[in-house]
Amino acid sequence: MKAILFKTDMIKAIAEGRKTVTRRLHGLKEVNKEPDAWTQHNVVNDYPPAKIGDWIFIHLDGTGVLAKPRYRVGEIVYIKEGWCAENKYNKLKPSELPDDAKIWYLSDVLYDPFILGIKRSPLFLPEHFARYFVKILSNRTERLQEITTEEIIKEGLSSYLREYDAEVDLREQWVKLWNSLNPSCPWDLNPWCWRHEFVLEV
Repeated sequence: MKAILFKTDMIKAIAEGRKTVTRRLHGLKEVNKEPDAWTQHNVVNDYPPAKIGDWIFIHLDGTGVLAKPRYRVGEIVYIKEGWCAENKYNKLKPSELPDDAKIWYLSDVLYDPFILGIKRSPLFLPEHFARYFVKILSNRTERLQEITTEEIIKEGLSSYLREYDAEVDLREQWVKLWNSLNPSCPWDLNPWCWRHEFVLEV
C-alpha cells in the first residue's frame, strides 16, 4: 500500500474532518522548470502510454510530457506520522519490530526518552502500525495560484484572523505554509501541482 506524509497539525485536521484536499508536486519537475511555457490537456483515448487520470502537458515548442499522479482515484493510502516504540526495541529497525509491539504517535504524547523509545521518522512508519487511512476521490493538475479561499479551508487551514481582513490573511497564511514546505517551487513561481481530494477511511 502506498503512503502519504503530512505535518502533525494537518494529520489532526484530517482526523477532525477539516482537511480533505492536498496539493503535491510529484512528477511535475520538468514542467515546473518553466511553468508558464506549458498547457495541460486531458488524456485522450488514442494516446497509448496514458491511463485515465494522467495529464498531458504541451510545451510552447510542441513537445509533450505525460504526468502521472502518484495516487489513483479509488486508491487507499496510509498516513505516515512521527512515532516511537518501547525502549527495548531501540536497536531494531522499523521493519524488524514485532507486529504486536507497543507504539506511540509523537503527536499524542509528551515525549520522555527515559520512558519511551527513540523518536522514529514518519518516513519509516510501517503500514501495519498506521492508524489513519484515506481514500483518493479525485485528482487534477492546476496552477498553484488558482487556489481559492474555499480550497484553502479544504486544505485544513483555519482562520483566527481579523474579521475585516480574514480572506487576505488566510491566503497569506497558505502562502507561508506552502513556501516552507516547497522552497524549490515557491508561490511566486506559480508552479503546476496535483490537487488530490480524499476522505478519511473509518
